[in-house]
Amino acid sequence: MKHTPQQQEFLNKFVCNEYDKHKLYWKAFFHKDGDLAVVRRTKDYRKKDAWGCVNLSNEKILPFIFEKIRSFGIFFVAEDSESEYLYDKNGNNICEIVDFQETEHEDYHVIRDESEELRLIYKKNTISHGSYLGFHVEENGLMFLEDIGNNVGLIYQNQIILPFDYEAISVPQDLYSLAIKESPVKADGEKLYDCFIIEYKEQIEFDNAVRLTNIKLFENKEWDEVEEYFENTERVRHHLKSLSAKELNVYINPEEISFFPFNGNLPCHLFDKEERDYCQWSNYSLNESLYDALGGDMDAIWNLD
Repeated sequence: MKHTPQQQEFLNKFVCNEYDKHKLYWKAFFHKDGDLAVVRRTKDYRKKDAWGCVNLSNEKILPFIFEKIRSFGIFFVAEDSESEYLYDKNGNNICEIVDFQETEHEDYHVIRDESEELRLIYKKNTISHGSYLGFHVEENGLMFLEDIGNNVGLIYQNQIILPFDYEAISVPQDLYSLAIKESPVKADGEKLYDCFIIEYKEQIEFDNAVRLTNIKLFENKEWDEVEEYFENTERVRHHLKSLSAKELNVYINPEEISFFPFNGNLPCHLFDKEERDYCQWSNYSLNESLYDALGGDMDAIWNLD
């Protein structure tokens, strides 16, 4: 790999070579952006936990305490004897990594942090400020998220396209889905719920591609009644047909409705009851998952021992 003039200057000044074994660093590997170097100090070259990171001016970015450091987009994944940590390129510790997963769409990766909540990484260059309890991604990149308040919303390309105002949203069928939302009406102080129709454009990347219609499948039901309602698929089918005849050409098969979050008592035909761990964490080790996520890029997987 050819080095930039700045990288070569760093190597010449600070890194040992076959002719000079007394420089500051024993080894160096450059971050993909080129302006940072993962290095092991010469005085600690026999130590396992002695890797750190500096910029090309030799200013410390990560302390010299890690056994391994990997590049992940604009981030670093640093490993000590106890855990893995996600850092940004400025050296800020974002979170401890308890688990890591690819999703159905290549733009999204998900980290489970020390609080057992989820952090969303988009295109390996942006991480969500908030934490989430669960996710589901469609092949077109439409992502369902459940926030820590158990509210559900939709995002696309890291933008919120349906706010986190819903109790549950069904996976789209033929450009339509159902969204259950708390009603402004209450009955003796008890919460009631409405069920709206959501309409999607065929090209999800366009503006206003997701539209909450004013059409309701039902309204002002208690939660037990909502669950009971969807148990009768023929009644649901009849109501959907009546909506189609009057206002929209809605096609939703009641027998294939899958509401996100998938771990409740509403219909979910994507998974069997025992399979409704909708985070769907892989059985890979963290290193294997990171290797796959980086496409087998060995320059990015720095196994430096």
